[in-house]
Amino acid sequence: MIDREFIDRYIYGFEKFVEYISRYTLDYIEKVTGVPRGRIIKLAEFMYKYRPFAIFIGYGIQRRRGGGEIVRAIATLPALLGIHRGFYYSNTDGLPINFDLIEGTYLGQPSRIVSMERIGELLSQGELKFVYIHLHNPAATLPNSSKVIEGLKRRDVFVVVHDTHWSDTARLANVVLPAPTFLEKFDVVYSYWHNYLYLNEPVVEPLGEALGEFHLMCELAKKLKVDNYTEICRDPIDLLRLALDSEILDKLLKEGFAELSPKPRNVYQTPTGRIEFYSLRAREKGLSPLPSPPEGDTVLEGEFLLISSAHPLYIHTQFEDVYGPIPSYVHINPRDAERLHLDDGEVVEVYNDRGAILVRVKIDDGVVERTLWIPRHARSIDGKRVSVLLDDDVEELGGGAILNSTRVRIRKPQHKS
Repeated sequence: MIDREFIDRYIYGFEKFVEYISRYTLDYIEKVTGVPRGRIIKLAEFMYKYRPFAIFIGYGIQRRRGGGEIVRAIATLPALLGIHRGFYYSNTDGLPINFDLIEGTYLGQPSRIVSMERIGELLSQGELKFVYIHLHNPAATLPNSSKVIEGLKRRDVFVVVHDTHWSDTARLANVVLPAPTFLEKFDVVYSYWHNYLYLNEPVVEPLGEALGEFHLMCELAKKLKVDNYTEICRDPIDLLRLALDSEILDKLLKEGFAELSPKPRNVYQTPTGRIEFYSLRAREKGLSPLPSPPEGDTVLEGEFLLISSAHPLYIHTQFEDVYGPIPSYVHINPRDAERLHLDDGEVVEVYNDRGAILVRVKIDDGVVERTLWIPRHARSIDGKRVSVLLDDDVEELGGGAILNSTRVRIRKPQHKS
């Protein structure tokens, strides 16, 4: 089924890739994944028949140990069938927008960058003395969040939060700066999903003392007498004119939206200019140059793998003021529930060495055995967020979160006498 002409022209390292994957027989894959070989073959035939197609991975599959390697493996499939850009995560890098200018990164780089997943440990140890937080609710959403909360509560840590609501984090701040919602501010919005810009025009003036991120940062830069202040804090329209094509900006201001022309589909930002099945950058970093997906997460006797992903009514912790708290249910396979003598709706404690939460059981045959599912950022019966349980380690390839490799146990609540 593979497109040999496409492979010869656009793929680098194909022969090494073929030699490497020869060890992955269908029998082996069936054993490791639990997916019958017939279904795997049927999927291959389906993709061949209905090409061209695009695979969209979303935000969950890579948030586990070996997630980066899993994504690399998936990304090879469309290319094997002769499809340009058939693997999709985000198109931001392909948009003709000068992000370096907008973000000011052309003026210099941060002296230090810390993974957000590990920030709780640094905060709890008192390593960070001043913390400025906007566009985020880390006390609720970051893994191992008990450490985040512990750090934000330290007397020797000064916390400033810029937010629209009294979030979990805002309630722990020394100073809260009011932010406007999208109903109150002028903005230009782009997407990682499509190639349109649209103009966000305010319908009301900012309420109270609310100040947008750009204007607030410029006020701070002015007070601190930052070098290049005038270059950083230009008039927003002038900045947009430099970051976008003038014709695009004029259309945007006149009609409220504008279509951007993405980079050519057959141009690849790799050292070879091709789709690299054998990655030269990975090799330089001492990583496997070929996709090396792991066999999976191992759970010990009595343990479960905890998956925590989005709920359709919420964006992270946003909209709890509209729809109420994120549901505090743990979804469990019927056979696991029977083995543990658990009933639907019963209160249980889900725990590990990072913390414990109280939630209600929801028996669900859509969840595989030895796996639990809880809505992302759910608030438990005892007022904690599910994030207190989540693993705060990071993935070797890319340094991303491994939230969905969290291991937990489940038991009936321990009543104190």
